[in-house]
Amino acid sequence: MNENQLKSFLLAADEKSFSKAAGKTFISGPALVQQINLLEKNLGFTLFVRKHTGIELTDSGIIFYDAAKKILNIYNEARDAALQLESRQNSILRISYTHEMLPLIFIDMLNLFAKAHPEIKPQFHSSNYIDFFDLIRNDRTDIAILTEPSEKYLDKLKFFSVMREKFAFCMKTENPLSKKDIIHANNLAHTTILCGRTNYMKVPFEEYFQNIGNIIVTNDNYDMTAEFNQLGKDNAYLITNQWKEYHSSILKVMPSDIDAGMIGFIYHEKTPKPVRIFLDFCQTVMDSFPATQ
Repeated sequence: MNENQLKSFLLAADEKSFSKAAGKTFISGPALVQQINLLEKNLGFTLFVRKHTGIELTDSGIIFYDAAKKILNIYNEARDAALQLESRQNSILRISYTHEMLPLIFIDMLNLFAKAHPEIKPQFHSSNYIDFFDLIRNDRTDIAILTEPSEKYLDKLKFFSVMREKFAFCMKTENPLSKKDIIHANNLAHTTILCGRTNYMKVPFEEYFQNIGNIIVTNDNYDMTAEFNQLGKDNAYLITNQWKEYHSSILKVMPSDIDAGMIGFIYHEKTPKPVRIFLDFCQTVMDSFPATQ
């Protein structure tokens, strides 16, 4: 039983004639009769009494007539609701980022994307790094911006690399390191490095600096208020270079030559259409500007 068979049946019942019903459709009389014959075979009972003067519903046909109308109404309502949902999913890109705001390169990419694809509207949601994975798996966001995570966090998720990043350090102006042009790893031997939880990362901060300075994980959520409470003249708060604008109005931000790995997007392997369009666009941009990779 399918939609066309039900429509043919209802139209024939209303017109009391196969030929008249066919005249109101784009199919021939024999094709319409075949649809109804298939429907009767599928149902296991006869819907019409065929006469020379026309057709009439059987008692079973009368019962099924009301049911067929309800079935088609339910079908049409469900289809319309699904199409509306599909339309929303095909026009909205949900982006999650940390409370530290969007990094510079992603702001540039999103501006270019908005000009190229005005039909897709971004929606922004701030959250904690560690929550990104569940948000995507539970279809509460489409992509999230973060440093490359380890494989165990990527179950059914994918990582799209955008660029290799360098670490930067936030500090008070009294910190001797703030007088340097750039910080090297050997400059950190006597520095206490404050950071948020990074155990989800492919190479956590703690491992990068295990033989340099003293790492203190002060909070899980990269809360700058918590960092301020512990930031002394010999401490430095660890960030990556693309997030420096968020901190530079408050603290001195010093660049470094220390590799921080890749930053990019995580997304679900069964990605909706807007995400695929966005990632394809990002890849095109990156191919055009190799220096960003």
